Amino acid sequence: MREMLGLLGSGHAVEGHLVPANDRNSATFAPSFDIADAHMVPKRRKPGRRALLDGNFARRKLPLRETEYCIWDTELAGFGLRVRPTGNTYWFVRLRHRGKHRRITLGRSDELAAELARAQAHPLRPPV
Repeated sequence: MREMLGLLGSGHAVEGHLVPANDRNSATFAPSFDIADAHMVPKRRKPGRRALLDGNFARRKLPLRETEYCIWDTELAGFGLRVRPTGNTYWFVRLRHRGKHRRITLGRSDELAAELARAQAHPLRPPV
């Protein structure tokens, strides 16, 4: 891949753009190539807030912001902790239902143990 990009005059691929994917000699390439013969360079994911969400993490004093934000679990996909500007924290699970993303709040972190919230979130997720 790097050899191809080097022959095309670029030392790196631009995120979100097509690069040739065939085994032919890239030097004989036409300036425009077919989309079927290309790979899309994936965009980098935004660095998300991820942590192992357990009771110890929920009891920490988390930083407050003007808007709410979410911290995602590293073990259970879709499971997270929502931090509100008031300082309240809530367990939630994110689902896709009929093509739309939905968040189901499981309860406040000071009223619901992390293990119980995780156990409630697990059956809500679709089977893989």
